[in-house]
Amino acid sequence: MSVEGLNQAIEKMRAHDMNEVSIASFSRLYHSWESDASGWIKESDVTPLTDIQNIKDMMGAIDRCQATDALAHTAFLKLNGGLGTSMGLSQAKSLLPVRVHKGRKLRFLDIILGQVMSARKRLGIRLPIVFMDSYRTSKDTMDIIKTTKGFEQKDIPVEILQNREPKILPDGTPASWDANPIWNGARRDTGTFSQRWQRPACWTSSRRTVSSTCLSPTRITLARAHQPPSPATLPRAALRS
Repeated sequence: MSVEGLNQAIEKMRAHDMNEVSIASFSRLYHSWESDASGWIKESDVTPLTDIQNIKDMMGAIDRCQATDALAHTAFLKLNGGLGTSMGLSQAKSLLPVRVHKGRKLRFLDIILGQVMSARKRLGIRLPIVFMDSYRTSKDTMDIIKTTKGFEQKDIPVEILQNREPKILPDGTPASWDANPIWNGARRDTGTFSQRWQRPACWTSSRRTVSSTCLSPTRITLARAHQPPSPATLPRAALRS
């Protein structure tokens, strides 16, 4: 690998206003990938956790006042950065409708916000919630949050926006595509894909697909350029942590 590949990736990140902290993190991961430090943890090195108490068995011993006080010092952090491309979606998975209440379709996001607002009102606590969004999920998510009746949060940001990192090719240079293969309704067992070509796919996304999901602060995706996705050509992560 050459220093030139890393320099090109850094230049690309700076051109998209990524800060120096995110660039330093990417550089560290790049060097780890370059030296084939996969970050895998072997199952034989993991000690299983046993004798876990069931929450039902603990409820009687929980003091309500102490529990409420603890919840008053708690915040929710929700990971909300991935698109559900493997399920045929083009938005955050939290926007998927999952139930109907009083004739209204409720999405995961609606239910999450409803639970937070209910706990705030019932217990008289702040209970802030923060969504860790990507550049691809931020707008849709925030549009819904802003129009959710009764939800308000001013003192703590509702969103943390993840950083963007370039995909890298086998030679270590950042990838670039003129068009982006998004496969919807994919069936991996048959290799049948419905492909729509749109948006440049030049940033890290999932370790499973070449999609235009932008962000992954802890993974560098090794992508094969200029190839539509198929069971044989889907990119695999070069580095996992």
